[in-house]
Formats: sequence, C-alpha cells, structure tokens
Amino acid sequence: MSLNLISIGMRSNVTLFFGIIFSLIDSLDSNILQISVLVATAPIIWGMTSLIIPKLMAKFTLYQIILVGSWILALSAILRLVGGLVTLFLFTITLNIGIGILNISIPAWVKQIAPDSTDHLISRHYRIMLLASGFSIIMSVLILNTGYDWKWAFVPWVVSNFIGALLLFFVSDKFLKVSKEPVEALENGPVVRVGLFNFIIFFGIQGAASHAFGAWSPTIMVDYGFSTLSSAIACAFLATSGAFLASKLLSRQLTQVALLGSFKIANILLLIGFVQLLSDRVQVFSLGLVLVFGSQSIIFLIGLILIARWSSDIAKVLTTSLRVQGWGYVIAGFGPICVGLIRENQGSWEICIYFMMICTLVQFATGRVTINSSN
Repeated sequence: MSLNLISIGMRSNVTLFFGIIFSLIDSLDSNILQISVLVATAPIIWGMTSLIIPKLMAKFTLYQIILVGSWILALSAILRLVGGLVTLFLFTITLNIGIGILNISIPAWVKQIAPDSTDHLISRHYRIMLLASGFSIIMSVLILNTGYDWKWAFVPWVVSNFIGALLLFFVSDKFLKVSKEPVEALENGPVVRVGLFNFIIFFGIQGAASHAFGAWSPTIMVDYGFSTLSSAIACAFLATSGAFLASKLLSRQLTQVALLGSFKIANILLLIGFVQLLSDRVQVFSLGLVLVFGSQSIIFLIGLILIARWSSDIAKVLTTSLRVQGWGYVIAGFGPICVGLIRENQGSWEICIYFMMICTLVQFATGRVTINSSN
C-alpha cells in the first residue's frame, strides 16, 4: 500500500505542469523557455542524485534510503505551495532529488523483497506512476477551469505523498525484516563500463524523446487546433492507457526473445506514429498520438525491467540502476529543452518531430544491443 502511494507521487508531481503551462506563463510572468527548464530539471536532477546514493548506501539500508526519498518528496511538495517562481524552482529541485533517490532504489528493493516477481511488481509500480501522472494533467486543467489558482493543482498530490511516506514509516515488521537485510557494497570500477554504455545511451535517448513529447504534446495539440482542456484530457488518457497496456503486456516474465520482439515492434510503431503527427488530417494525427504514447510506454518499461534483470545479485542491480538511471536521466533532461528551443526558433513542431524520430533510431540501435546483453 505504501509503495503504491509513493508510486503515485513519483511522476504526477512533475507531469501536472503539463496541464498548467499556460497558467504558469501568465501568472508568474514567465515564458516557454523558462517553463522548459523547469520541466527539464526533473530528469537532470534524477540523474545527478546518483552521486549521493553511494554515500547513502554506506550508512543506510535500501528500505531506509527509500524512506528518506519519500519524505524529501512529501515535504518538498508541501513547500512548493509557498511563494512564487523562485520557491517553485527551489522546491521542485528538492522534490526531484527525492524522486531520484526512489527511481534508483526501488528496482533493487523490489529485487530484494520479491526476486521471483520482479517483472510483475515493477510493471505495477510503473502502471501506478503513469496512471497518476495522466490523472494529474486532467485534474490540474479542471482545477484551473473552475477558477482556482494554479497552486491548488498541487494539493491532491501533496496529500498522497504525505500519506505514502507516513505509511512507509509504519510499515509492518514482517515486511521490514526482508527489506532491511543489508546489501553488499556497490561495485567499484569505472563510472561507465563498456557493457553498460549502450544501456545508458538507450535509457537516456528514449527518456529525452519521451520527456520532450510528454511535456509538449498538449501544446502541440493546441497549436494543431484542439482546445486546452481537450488536449490535456486526450494526452492524459493516452498516457495512462499506454502505461496500462505496457504493464499488462510486460508483467509476465517474458523470455529474452519475446522482450526483444516487443521492443522491435514498439519502435516501428513509434516511428510510424511520429510520421503521422506530420499529417494535416485530424484522423491520421490522432492515430499518431495513440501510437507514440503507447509505444513510448512499452519502451520505457522495458528499460526498467532490464535494470532488474541485469544481474541476480542485488548489489549489481543497484549499481546498474545507479549508473543507467543516473547518467540516463541527465541525458533525458535535455529533451524538453531542445524541443522548446527548436519550437521557439523555428515556430513550428515539424523539426521537433524529426528530432524525436532521430532519437527513436538511436534508442532502437542501442536498446537492441542492451537486450541481447541482459541476463
């Protein structure tokens, strides 16, 4: 229960921005580039958080690290309600530190407490994250349309974060007996080993494209001619549907061949979806949205599963999570910024879509090698 509530806050606190972009620009006297940077701080900080995880591992167990991350997330979400643009930036940074700790620790924690159900639990964790993120976009738009200030869009997620952290603190002793078992020291050696290089590039590039598309898809729809409310609802519905589909398809322990086949199909459909987004026909454009959201959900979840599958040893799983998500999220953070800059300079989304298509080709090449290298 506590992990489910924590999962709710691990993306919704970021994605809710996608539904209030225009309100933030007006209310805080900001511009598209500033909001791009605000959104992009999330994956960059998630990645940089990897620098502090080894220090935490020297003193705390996995359970205790996750507890610390959940409370940083909960308290930062509350403090974002105070002040204006400066405090919003400041406590969004600390909030993302909490999410970064959870991102890296949870795959290894799941491997530790349920080694035979890793794919299922990670798929459920991912499904909850994405369902909550989609719902956060819809709720933020609805709250703004009722006349409330943009800060009210944060309130539902403040509550869930706090309750999740509280429940995790009082979780049963039986559960803690497993999750508090010590983890051996992290692997020493180069920051990026040759075997992990493709994995890091794959995770980072797919993150750059998916974060960029997730951040700007409602705006793309508005520029295409849809209303702000219908754009937010459509994107939220497609994101949550894609997450549900991906988690159902990948919740079973698939063989390496089946996982590779799913990965190839998802990338082909993703490229087709991007091509369709260039169409002037509403039906074709709409189908493109469906394909892009669904395919990106599958590809991202495959990345999370590969982290847990990389080794049967908990310390190696944590090391893999540390390096892949650490460096990968730093790369991913530049996706929304690049798309925002291209949009500002070119005045259209066409080149932005070409940029994301190039990302798809890179992620396919590196992801294929990564799957073949996994256990």
